[in-house]
Amino acid sequence: MATTAEQLPAWRRPWIGGDGARGIGALMVFMAHIAFAEGTYAGLQWTGLPGRDAVSIFGGEVGLHAAFSPARLVNLFFAFSAYLLARPFIAWALDRNRQPGTRNFYIRRVLRIVPGYWALCVLVVLWLVVLKGGSFDLGHSLKTLLLVDGGWNKSASGSFSWMAPLAVTWTVRVEALGYLVLPLLGWLWFLIGRRWGMRGLAVSLAGLAVLTFFLRFHFLASFPLPLLDGPAVMQWLFLPGLAVALIEAHDPLQRRIAGWRRGPTLLMALIGFLLLIGSEPASQAVIQHHVSANGPLPTDDIPRAFGILVDATRAGTWLALPMQVAGAALLLLGLLGVEWQGGRPPLRLDGKVARWVGLRSYSFYLVHFPVLGLLLPHVAPDEKGWLGYVALGAVALPVSLLAAALMYRFVEVPGMELAKRLTARRPGPLGADPAAAAALDAHRPPPPPDAGEDDRAAAAAAATPAPVAPEGSVTHTSVAPGVAPPLVPVAADAPDEVRSLRQRMRFFEGGDPLRGWMLLAVIVWHTAGWAVSVRHPAPEPDFGQYGTTIGAALQATQISVWVFFALSAYLLSRPFVAAAFGQARGFPDPGRYVRHRIGRVVPAMWAVMVIALVMYGTLGSSTGDIVAMFGFSQVWQPAAVNGAVGHAWSMDVEAVFYVALPLVGWLCWSAMRRWKGIGGWLAVALLLVVAVVATVLCSTWLPAETPPMHSPIGALVAFLPGVAFAVLEIRLGTRIARWRHTPAIGVATTLLGLLVAYKLSSWTRLGSAEAIFYNAASAGLIVGGVVLWQLSGRRTWAILRWRPVVWLGERSYSIFMIHGIAIFELRSLGVDASSLWGHFLLYFAGGAAFAIVLGVILHHLVERPLTRLSRGERPIWGGAPSTVRSPFGDPSPTREAPVPPARERALPADA
Repeated sequence: MATTAEQLPAWRRPWIGGDGARGIGALMVFMAHIAFAEGTYAGLQWTGLPGRDAVSIFGGEVGLHAAFSPARLVNLFFAFSAYLLARPFIAWALDRNRQPGTRNFYIRRVLRIVPGYWALCVLVVLWLVVLKGGSFDLGHSLKTLLLVDGGWNKSASGSFSWMAPLAVTWTVRVEALGYLVLPLLGWLWFLIGRRWGMRGLAVSLAGLAVLTFFLRFHFLASFPLPLLDGPAVMQWLFLPGLAVALIEAHDPLQRRIAGWRRGPTLLMALIGFLLLIGSEPASQAVIQHHVSANGPLPTDDIPRAFGILVDATRAGTWLALPMQVAGAALLLLGLLGVEWQGGRPPLRLDGKVARWVGLRSYSFYLVHFPVLGLLLPHVAPDEKGWLGYVALGAVALPVSLLAAALMYRFVEVPGMELAKRLTARRPGPLGADPAAAAALDAHRPPPPPDAGEDDRAAAAAAATPAPVAPEGSVTHTSVAPGVAPPLVPVAADAPDEVRSLRQRMRFFEGGDPLRGWMLLAVIVWHTAGWAVSVRHPAPEPDFGQYGTTIGAALQATQISVWVFFALSAYLLSRPFVAAAFGQARGFPDPGRYVRHRIGRVVPAMWAVMVIALVMYGTLGSSTGDIVAMFGFSQVWQPAAVNGAVGHAWSMDVEAVFYVALPLVGWLCWSAMRRWKGIGGWLAVALLLVVAVVATVLCSTWLPAETPPMHSPIGALVAFLPGVAFAVLEIRLGTRIARWRHTPAIGVATTLLGLLVAYKLSSWTRLGSAEAIFYNAASAGLIVGGVVLWQLSGRRTWAILRWRPVVWLGERSYSIFMIHGIAIFELRSLGVDASSLWGHFLLYFAGGAAFAIVLGVILHHLVERPLTRLSRGERPIWGGAPSTVRSPFGDPSPTREAPVPPARERALPADA
C-alpha cells in the first residue's frame, strides 16, 4: 500500500505552500525595489534617469525605508533554503536517514543557481558593453562570474558599469557560501547528534547564532578576507530556516504545534511578517536618531564622520537583526504549522498563480532589477511624483515576468534536468545498456540490474514506439536499440532491394569521423599559417618554409572546409532527391527544415560571436558591421569586429545553401512530377544553371577585402558534388551496391581527392575563384569514396572508426566555431621555440587542446540542447538526443544532426 504524505514524518513531507510563498515574496521584493532602483542606479553614475527625489516623495528616510520594507522578505528566501536543505542533514545526524551525498548536493546546488546567474551576466554584458560601449574589466568580470568579487555589493559599485544591474545579486553570493558550508555543518551535526542528540543540535545552533552575529557586528564595515567580504557577515540569514528545521525534527514540539488551532498559528505568522518588514523603518529610525544626537556630520573630518555612521549603523543593526531573525522564523513556522495541522496554506499559496510565480521566482528576482534599470529612462520620465513609480511598476512587472518565464524555461529547467541526470546515475540514451537507454527515452522505468537477457530485450522492445507513417508524411520509425531506422522516408510501394539499401545507408558511418579529421585539419591549417607568418612575415603565409613536400601537405589541409560543404550537401539533399525520384512520401516539410537548420546552426554561432564581442569589443566597428556578423553576411561587410571569427565566412556560404536547397529541390520535384519524360533532364539543367550563375556572380557584390573563394554565391558550386552522390545513391544505389568493383572504386576515389588537394597549391592560387572548382572536386571525391564504400555493404575503414576522432566529429561544429578565439588567445605559444617546426607543433598542440575544451563546453551548453529543442525534444543541457532526426524529422545519417562545415580562413596577423 502506498504511503501518503500525511503518513510520512514531518521532516519528509513536501511543503505544499513553498512555491507560492516564494512567489509572493518575490513580488513584494519587486514592489520595494521600484522606489529604490533609481537611487541605486543614480549612485552608480547612470545618466538619463528621471531624477525623482524618493526621500521627499516618501516623507524622509524613515518613510522611504518603510516603502522599502517589503524587500526584507528576501530574508525568507534564505530561510526557505536553509529549512529545505538542512532537513536531510538533521535526519542523518539523528540517525533517521542515510548520509546525504555531498557530491550530489554540490552538483544540484551549482546547477540550480549558476546557469541563471551566468545567463543574466551575459545579457547585461550584451546590453551595457556591446550595445552601450561600457567599460569591461576582465579581472573583475571573472570574479563576478565566479561569485567571488569582494566587497559588500561591490559587484554593483565602482567604475565597472556593466555590473550595476547586478546590485541585488549579493544574495546569490550569500547563498553560494551557505551551500558551501552546509555539508560541513552537517558533518558537525552528525558528530554532535550521535552523542548528544537533539539537545546537542540545539546548543550547536545557538553557538552558530553567536558566531554569525559576531561576524555581522564585528566586521560591519569590512571583512578581513576579501573573497568572503559580504557573504561571510550575512550567514545569519540562514538561522531562521535552520531553527525551524530543528523544531520540525523534534517530534514532541512539532506535534504540539500541529495540535494548535489554525487561528493562533496564523497569528504567529502575522507577527513574524510584521517583525520582518518593521525591522527596516525601525532600524532606520534608530540610525537617524543616533546621527542627529551627534549633530551635523563634520565635512572636514572624514574619518570621524565615517565613524559616526558606522556606530549609527551598528546601533540600527542591533535592533534589526533580532527582529529579522525572529520574524523570519515565526513567519516560516506559521506557514508550515498550518500544513502540519492538515489545513490548506493561507493566502492561496497553493494556487496556480502563486505557484507559477514561485517556480520562476529565482529568475524573476535576477531579471527584475536590470529590467527596472532598462525602463527607468523611458517610462514616465517627466512624472516626478509617486505616479512615476506606479507607471514604472506597471510596465516593469509584465516585462520581468516574461523575461523570468523565458529564463526559467530555457536556462533554469535544463540546468535542473542536467543535475538530476548527473546525480541520479541513470543511463543516458547512448549509454552502455541499450534496454535501459530505450526505456529512459520512452519515459518508462528501466529494467532492474539483475534482469536476464530476455527481460532486458523485452524491456527494450516495450520502450520502442511502433512505426507511424501516415500517408503523405515522413517516416518516424524506431526499431530495436542499436538499429537506426532508414534515413530517407521510403515510399510504400518501394521494392525490397530499395528498402534494404535504405537500411544499409540509414547511418553514414563516415560522417562523424570525416568531421573529426577535417576539424584537426582546420586547426593545422590555421596554426601552421600563423606560425610561419610570425617568423616569416609576408602578405600570404609562405608554407614553403616547412619544405616543399610538407608545405604542400600542410596547404592541402585547407580542403577541410570543402569536405564539410560536400558532407552537408550529401546529407541534407537526400530527402529532396528521394522525393524527386518518387522514393519518398511527398516533399519534405520546409517548415521543419527551417526550424531544424536554425536550431542546429544559429545558437552556437551566435554564442561564439557574443563571446568575441565581450572579449574584444567592437574594435571601432559600426552597428551595421555587428548586425552583418550575426546575420550571415560578414563576407559582404568585413570589419575588425569579426576578425576573431573570420572563419565564420563559411557559415555565410552555408546559409545561402540552406536557402537554395529547398527552393531548387522543389523546382526539381515539381518538374519531375509534371513532365515524366523530360523532368529528369530539366532537373539536371536546373542544377547546371545554378552552377553557371554561381560562377558568373562569384565576385559580384564582394568587397575587395573578401577573396572570391569565400563568395557565398560562387561557393554554391562546392555543394554540387555532394548532391551528385546523393543522386547516385538514390537513383543507382542498388546497381552500385551489386557491382563488385565498387569497393575498389571507392578507395580510388578518395585517394584521388586527397591527391588533388595535395597538388592544388601548385595548380592555382588559393583564394581565387578558380580554386573553388578544384576544392569542390577534391572534397566531393573524398566524401564520395566513403559513400561508395558503404554502399558496397562493407564497414567503413579503420581510420574512420577511431573513437577519439568520432568523438571529435560529434562535437566538431562547436569546436570549430570557438577555435578561432582559442588559437588567437594562445598566439604567443611557441614563439620562443628555436625552430619553425617547434613553434608550429607547440602552437598546434596547445591551440587544439584549448579549442577542444572550450568547444565541448559550448557543445553541451548550447549546441546540443538547442538542437534538441528545435526538434521538439526536451533541451536537457549536456544530454544526448534520444533519437536524432534529420532536418525533415527522419533519423539523422549520423549520431548528431549534420554539422555545418568547418572553415579554413587563417586569422589575420592583426586580428
